[in-house]
Amino acid sequence: MASVETAPGSTGLSRGKAFGIAVALYLVWVFATWLLEGRILLLQNPDPTGRLIYAVVANIVIGTLITLVAIRAFLSAGILSPDRTGFRPVPYAVGAVLLAGIVGALIYALSGFPTSDPVVFLNGFAQVFPTSVAEVFVCWTAIGMVSESLAQPAGKYLALVTGIVTATVFFGVYHIAHSPPFNTPMMIVFLMLPGLATSIFYFAVREVYSTIVFQNLMGTLGVLQNIDPAALARPNPGAITLALALVAVLIAADYLLVRKRFGSPKQE
Repeated sequence: MASVETAPGSTGLSRGKAFGIAVALYLVWVFATWLLEGRILLLQNPDPTGRLIYAVVANIVIGTLITLVAIRAFLSAGILSPDRTGFRPVPYAVGAVLLAGIVGALIYALSGFPTSDPVVFLNGFAQVFPTSVAEVFVCWTAIGMVSESLAQPAGKYLALVTGIVTATVFFGVYHIAHSPPFNTPMMIVFLMLPGLATSIFYFAVREVYSTIVFQNLMGTLGVLQNIDPAALARPNPGAITLALALVAVLIAADYLLVRKRFGSPKQE
């Protein structure tokens, strides 16, 4: 059994150092979120330029691309493996995305469908998407997976619980950097519930794209329950275009940073 401090790999990066890197990256991302969103109450202010800067800097550059670089280092060190981290073969990913959509639809039904307007839903889904991608990579594939790896010497079940709990708590606490009402103590605790749902989905399915879809559905539901739907009633081509561009960037970064280096994981 590998020790807590050293993972099998050729880079010499230990599990403890990897967790430190993941936490440092998390703190940078949280600070960027506060600086570009929470500090100026951006979610309460219809400022397209400010929202674009926040999405690109905090969520795409830091939360997604830089986090993927860190995950690549963790994979190279043997601390994480591509398949268990969520970089699965395409057929598996497609099936998992469909599952995420089905489960998300059931949750929406149980929540009473906060909107039946497809434009409102699409705008909400697109606006939340860059944030959801960053949340999944930082809180689950980095913090959660490294936490699970760090706890492996204690047994796989305790390690699994450690990963789930750690990812959920870090996800909830990060909302302190957001605008009201998401940064209030009660809301932070409440948001750990959908965070726990995402944790269970991620650690059960072990597929990153479907987890992004699931998390984005949870995020969209939360937004639609806390804002006036009229604010999203008109099509927002900018948000939709950015979301589609991010999908392309994510697929390219996934291939260049992970799959090209480690190959396509075999179906389990």
